[in-house]
Amino acid sequence: MISMLLPVSQWVLAMVDGSAAYTVLSSASVATQSWSLLPAAGLALVALLTSMSAERVGSDELESVQPMPRWLSTLALLCGQAIPALAWGLLISVCLVAFASSENAADQVLVLEALTAPVVVWFGGVVGVLLGRLVRYSALGLALLGLVFLLAFLGQAGLLPTSWIAVVVPLDPIDPGTLPGHLLGRPAGVHLIWLLAVLVLLCLMSLLRDGPPWRSWALILVPILAVACVTAVPLRAKADASTVDNSTLERLRSCRQVGPDLYCPLDGFSSRVDEWAVVVAGVRSVVPDSAQRMSQLDVVQVPYAALDGALVVPTGSVAAPMDWSVTDSSSIEEFTTLAFGVDVAAELIDGAPAANSGSINPLCDAPGVLVLWAAAASSPDVRAAFRGLLAATQGGGLVTSTVRSGSGYVFSVSEVDVVQQLLTLQPDDAIRRVRSIDWGTGATAVQIADELGLEVPRQRPDGWVCQ
Repeated sequence: MISMLLPVSQWVLAMVDGSAAYTVLSSASVATQSWSLLPAAGLALVALLTSMSAERVGSDELESVQPMPRWLSTLALLCGQAIPALAWGLLISVCLVAFASSENAADQVLVLEALTAPVVVWFGGVVGVLLGRLVRYSALGLALLGLVFLLAFLGQAGLLPTSWIAVVVPLDPIDPGTLPGHLLGRPAGVHLIWLLAVLVLLCLMSLLRDGPPWRSWALILVPILAVACVTAVPLRAKADASTVDNSTLERLRSCRQVGPDLYCPLDGFSSRVDEWAVVVAGVRSVVPDSAQRMSQLDVVQVPYAALDGALVVPTGSVAAPMDWSVTDSSSIEEFTTLAFGVDVAAELIDGAPAANSGSINPLCDAPGVLVLWAAAASSPDVRAAFRGLLAATQGGGLVTSTVRSGSGYVFSVSEVDVVQQLLTLQPDDAIRRVRSIDWGTGATAVQIADELGLEVPRQRPDGWVCQ
């Protein structure tokens, strides 16, 4: 029970602090399998000890004189493992429904991925019963059980050369991050059938010790073994995301005009447009008109990784992230939220390098202060991400990168310090001060702070390279 409550408590906390409001349902469906390893291990331990308890207390002799054959008792124990698995499946269903009820949730629940989660838990219980029936010594049984789940955890983390022929599908070692469900390229249905077939085989192995001879089980064993072998063939390949080119992504996008700007989310992510539009409008509202360089901005959503190595964001466009965050808890989603705000500001502000330039650009002095402040002041979400990430960094500098394409920005402690001081002011006062100075003079961060009426910012480290 504790092993089940630990993952569920994480989901409940995510709902309470608001971080679950922007859940990508396809990713949450896949994540249920990884979370299922913990209750599976707990159930396996209980099943192992229960299965071995009869011999430890000397009740085998008593059971031998009862009308019920011993193999039927083992069968009842195997079937009993399905009850905690069903309870886990119910908890997962409730959590996914709660995530999906948010109007800001993206994509859709992958039913086959979610159905695999309770089967993983049941699988753990069956492994525990099997070891309990085959091993006479508790210490040996515990050691074997620990080895089984150690291999399962290592395989799921991509640290072993495993494939889809695994209880839990291994993660892509070159993690593509959040992807829409139709780009995952995961044979979830075949894997579920294979897992069920192997589960039945393990059940039969548990029964053979005290059950009828092999010949009596042949009619069941042979077809199940055939199903396991047939479904294992397409699962031998390493689990990787589908290869997707730019033309495919174009067909998966639907564009929408909001004011002067065009937003093109991937299918299932249209709920993200409102958040993106707030950031773009916020940047336009706080940056002086004289410092803006374009009247229209295209926001195009792309996966985090270039799945075919050549995904392109059109020139003059900003890459929109797959994830979003509204908290200041230093979560991974905050990196993408802040980076999107920075990319928007850099694309709109005159004198800053383009957001998709293909390189990490150090932004110093006036351009760096204006870009970072415009991003942080654009919306409460980006401001929360800025504060959360700043609290988790050492040295006071920041690096942002929206999609892992090699594009991004670096801000030294000097620019960050000026922005922090601006954010402590009343928003109207900060905007007034920003609009009152000329940002095109090439002023240093110290000069900008003086013109804004702020304290002298901290000095950037010696040898810091500025563009």
